[in-house]
Amino acid sequence: MGIALSTPELRSLTEKLAKKYKLAISPLSEVTYFGEAYNDMWGEPVASKNEAFMEVLEKLSLNAPANMVILHIAHATPEMDAMTDMNSSMMSSNASSHRQAELNMVLSKGFQNMVGKKFELVTYRDLIKQFGLKNSKPIPAAK
Repeated sequence: MGIALSTPELRSLTEKLAKKYKLAISPLSEVTYFGEAYNDMWGEPVASKNEAFMEVLEKLSLNAPANMVILHIAHATPEMDAMTDMNSSMMSSNASSHRQAELNMVLSKGFQNMVGKKFELVTYRDLIKQFGLKNSKPIPAAK
């Protein structure tokens, strides 16, 4: 993850292609293109993921144009169980359970009850409509 922006040359190419095809860039880091507040559930242990997610949702930034929470959701299946995440030893044998836990988080009543009341779900297409791409440059994420 994040390889497209990992060197100045790749960042330049990625930004050129994004501009050409009118796409937004999700940098998966604390440098963003719309000033969105960045949160990631990846490193949270499976046992505490849901509680940590609810804490993130309770503390969403009011200073940001959007709050981004990176999730990798999937059902735990034999195919997912066979997957090995070579980016981290923490995930090497249980990526499937992490992804299932994140799916459970967004399917939970607690999350579903917050949607439309505490926050709106938006896509990068929505952000492009609201802010455009003309001035899309890397900036520090909002806090």
